[in-house]
Amino acid sequence: MGDQPEQHRKSLSRRVVLRSTVAGGLVASSGCLTANSSTPEHASDDEEAIHETALEMGLDARSSVVKVGSGTGWVVDDGLVATCSHVVDDGETDIETFGGQRREGRIVEQHDDADLALLAGETDDLEPLALETEIQSVETPVMKVGHPDAVGTWIISSGRVVRLRGDRIFTDVPCGPGDSGSPLLTLDGAVIGHVTGSAVLVDDPEELDAPETLVQNYEGQRHVSRAYTVDAIAQLLEESTSVDAR
Repeated sequence: MGDQPEQHRKSLSRRVVLRSTVAGGLVASSGCLTANSSTPEHASDDEEAIHETALEMGLDARSSVVKVGSGTGWVVDDGLVATCSHVVDDGETDIETFGGQRREGRIVEQHDDADLALLAGETDDLEPLALETEIQSVETPVMKVGHPDAVGTWIISSGRVVRLRGDRIFTDVPCGPGDSGSPLLTLDGAVIGHVTGSAVLVDDPEELDAPETLVQNYEGQRHVSRAYTVDAIAQLLEESTSVDAR
């Protein structure tokens, strides 16, 4: 994708670093309908340190994360909240902050291809999260803050990037109903994408031809979380007018 032009909005220029993402892999998408049961299988001496850092960053970031209807959102700029388009398809745009305050939100921008919506709301008192589009590599540690229905609210989860494909990031971070719209962050606390659902990665298993035995597990398939990079968010922010003009 290459480097992008310098942002015109002063507030945005302090928060957005535009670089490039890496493509690769195949996927069969399934949507965020069931919780992801896969667990990271990484074993290393610094794994505990990674988890501690993820928790620390999550605790710091969650005051910028909000509830939007039945999903999740996060403050991306002064007075602006990012979430998934499908989260607000039913017209439910009310925002609930980490402090328990309920505020009215309204859709001001949408990017359906990236399942993205920007809401205007009274969130000027909340700190926007920084954006970063550079993906280091597969295996990069990442984390998110979301509201999985079966678990609770402002839940911090961590994992790693397992595949990159164009503007999509696939991770083994748990994903369940209510997590849609969650920010996907690096351990530096910068957002690299917004979670849109779960997916099934296919790793080209050996094809079976009319086996006469039970097949209980589909080899080569992994349930993962899917996110879109922040490129679409940065584009909408650049094109939009100032919040005060809305």
